[in-house]
Formats: sequence, C-alpha cells, structure tokens
Amino acid sequence: MKRVLTQLAQDFRAYKMRFVLVIFGVSWGTTAIVLNMAFGVGVMIQVKKGLQGLGEHIGILWPGQTSVPYKGLGIGRNIRFVPEDAELLKERIDIIEKASPEYIHWNRPIKYGEILRNAKVCGVNPSYGMMRSITAETGRFLNKLDVEKRRRVIFLGNEEKEKIFGAEDAVGKRVLLNGIPFTVIGVMKKKVQNSSYSGSDQQAVFIPYSTFKTMYGWLYINNMVYQPVSADLSKKAQEEISKVLGEKYKFDPEDKEALGTWDVAEQERMTHKAMKGIEYFLTIVGAMTLLIAGAAIANIMYFIVDERTREIGIKRSVGATRSDILRQFLLESLLLSTIGGGLGLFFSFSLVWLCSFIPEVGIFEFIGKPTLSLEIPIISVIVLLVISLFSGYFPAKKAANLRPVECLRYE
Repeated sequence: MKRVLTQLAQDFRAYKMRFVLVIFGVSWGTTAIVLNMAFGVGVMIQVKKGLQGLGEHIGILWPGQTSVPYKGLGIGRNIRFVPEDAELLKERIDIIEKASPEYIHWNRPIKYGEILRNAKVCGVNPSYGMMRSITAETGRFLNKLDVEKRRRVIFLGNEEKEKIFGAEDAVGKRVLLNGIPFTVIGVMKKKVQNSSYSGSDQQAVFIPYSTFKTMYGWLYINNMVYQPVSADLSKKAQEEISKVLGEKYKFDPEDKEALGTWDVAEQERMTHKAMKGIEYFLTIVGAMTLLIAGAAIANIMYFIVDERTREIGIKRSVGATRSDILRQFLLESLLLSTIGGGLGLFFSFSLVWLCSFIPEVGIFEFIGKPTLSLEIPIISVIVLLVISLFSGYFPAKKAANLRPVECLRYE
C-alpha cells in the first residue's frame, strides 16, 4: 500500500490539473447524490407532516344526493346528517375508533375589547382535536363536560389568537362570539397543514357542537370526521359507513353520490409513493453525475497506463505478475475515488448540518430541510465503490495485459 501511495503521489505531481479535475468531479458527483437524496427525504418528511396536520388516516364525510332509486324512493333526494350520526357510526362499526360531528359557520364576529374579528366557528366534540392533530400550546381543548353542559367555552387557532390578543395571554379571558360571552380555554399549537377542506385550523375557533346547536339552532351538521383503528381499514370503514347510513337514510349503499368521502389514509399512501418516486429520481440523477466522474477516472487512468508503459514492461521483466499490475492500478483508482468521495461526503454532510439551523418558515415550511437518513451514506458509498471499481478495472486490465517485450520497445 505504501508503494501505491508513493506512486499516486508521483502521478499527482506530474498531472496536477488532471487529478484535481477528476477529484472535483467525484466530489461533485458524491455531493449531488447525497444532497438529492437528503432533499428528497426532507420533502417527504415535510409532506407527511403537512398531511398529518389535517389528521392521520382520518376520513371526512359529507352528505350528498341520491343518484339511483332505492326501495321505491326516487333519485335526487338530499341526505342530511344530524350530530347523533357520529355516535351511531362508533356504536355500529367496530373498526371506527373516533367520530365527531362538525358544524361550520364562516365569518362570525368575535370581539375582545376594541378588537373585532370575523372568524370561522366550528362546533365539534372532544375527539375532533385528536383526529385533526389539534393540540393545545396553552390551556386545553374541549372535553366531555363542555359538550354535556353546553358550556360557552372557546378554543382558538394560533393565528386568530395572535390577531385578537397579540402577545397577551388569552387563556381565561372572555370574548364575545355573536355578542355572547365565551371563555377562552386554550390556544392551538402551531402546526404544518398543507391540506384542508374548509380552511386552515390556525384561522378557526372551536366550540362544543352542543353549544353551537343551541346558539344557531342548526338541526343538520356540515360534515363528520371519523378515524378507523388502522389506516389499512379505511376502505372497509367507508363500506360499513355506507351500509349503516344507507339503512338509516334509505339509500343504496352502492350509490356513490349519496355520500362524499375524503379518505386521507389513501391520500397518504399515494403521496408516499409519489415522494418515493421523486427520491429515487433524484438519486438516479446524482448517480449519473457520479458516473460521469467515473468516466473521468477511467480516462486519466488510461492516460497514466500509456505514460507508464515502459515502467510496466520493466516490472514484468523482473518478475511482477499480471495480478500485481492489475492490483496496483486498481488500488490507485480506488484511492483517487476515495479522496474525491470523502471530500464530497464531508461537504454534503456539512451542508445538511448547516441547513438544520434554518427555521421552517417561508419555502422551507413546505419543502422542508435536507435530512440525512441511515440509507443515504450507505447508498452513496455503495454507488461510489461500484463506479470506482468499474472505472479503474478496465485501465488496470489493459496495463496487466501488456506484453513486457512490447512495453520495453514503447516510445
């Protein structure tokens, strides 16, 4: 190995510019493959967080209109949900773990002191917060007693809190909702939410659905939110819901227009596949960049073989075997790749580490930050070694196959 290092050092002094360009190419290729994969992982993590901001493997259910006749009833009948339907689904369908009715009233006036805001008001039950990834930064979310006693309590989205209270602590304060006093019981913790069906939770306020019904006198709810015990059971849950509600409201369970469903679990699966595809594409792009660098290694090694033809002949004439020559040139190629790859790994890992200090605001709130996973350095090293072996093997084989007599005659 010492002899190989000495020879590589001599070659480097003789062909500085060529070696610098090759090392730069390998470094750039390694950096490209690591950063592409790291950005792919970062985007996937952020998209997943954005989906979980809406809720993890939940379903949102809207009433629709019948499109096929059923038991003597015609088409075009409007389906309407009542709050009790959420409990009906939980009682009748074992695979549904949580369910909540949801009333939605837009642009309702909320007043605190001299500040007047119009906000979206949602009437829900306590399980809604768990399903929709709504957690309290201060205070608490709605509880069972709030619903049973029709308490006038309100939970604020974090952006609404900032607009109404600013830096002031909101928990325990009184606000007027439609002129009726409500006590603030909690403020939502900020979250990433890339998807929504009625606007961002950060800009909404939440009250018990029983209180909402009493205030506004609405008989029918806007929609229901439910969560099966497992994401794998989301399709089966939809089928069971159609049967239960079809039996109650007298519509065909196979009628696709009677109910509208947003299956977030299915969206999670599709998004995961799409993000994996993007990650693989970026990895291939990085690998192609590294392949170009490998071609550069092969090129310079061929050049070195030509320059050292007489030397090869002398070594063969004094007893060096083909394996010795092959091993020497192959090791030189691997060392060249190792130097360039090591520099590339160091630079890319340092860049990813520096990016970890960037706050998740602006564009980074949506695309995330480059993130290293265990597979990234493993894949990078494997790709680097494979390309290095291939780029060094053929020049080394050419050197090993040179005949000593012809080498000594070479000018």
